[in-house]
Amino acid sequence: MYFIPLHQAFDVAERELGIPALLDPDELVSVEEPDLLSIITYVSQIYCVFRGNSHVSQKIPVNNESSSTKRQEQTHTRFSSDVVRSSDKRVCSVCHTRVHLIQRVLVKGHLYHRSCFRCSRCRRSLLPISFTVDSETGSLQCSYACKPASNHDRPADQYSQNDTSEKDGDRSETDGDRS
Repeated sequence: MYFIPLHQAFDVAERELGIPALLDPDELVSVEEPDLLSIITYVSQIYCVFRGNSHVSQKIPVNNESSSTKRQEQTHTRFSSDVVRSSDKRVCSVCHTRVHLIQRVLVKGHLYHRSCFRCSRCRRSLLPISFTVDSETGSLQCSYACKPASNHDRPADQYSQNDTSEKDGDRSETDGDRS
């Protein structure tokens, strides 16, 4: 009963005011006691926008409704229904670990860590309106053709054994030069 108006309110706040959805409407309705810190944080962001203390309120463009709708249709994709979901709705859709309030990114009903909401090819942070989901792998990607990340852009845990041994070899040569 309350889900649709809540969902619409969060969508409007994110689209028109630039306030990211820290809350999931479905979770708010289904739990006995919602996360009060999330609610207070969200309401305070809305208060700041309407009070004029936020930079977001100054950046709100007057959009033509048809162009806004058209842009959303072009950039938004639907997630496949076979995405693994946990019974705990506070779990990241990518790494399946708990997401704390400060790390939350809620896009199209899916929760992510800020560090997980990245393109799987170029490793850049994604914008909620400009990404796609690979239909085969389910990985997040830029909606435009991006270049794969170089070794320097990859997280440390993705380096192979060869990369590590080359680094160690370089260090031993450098240490030998100091003698």
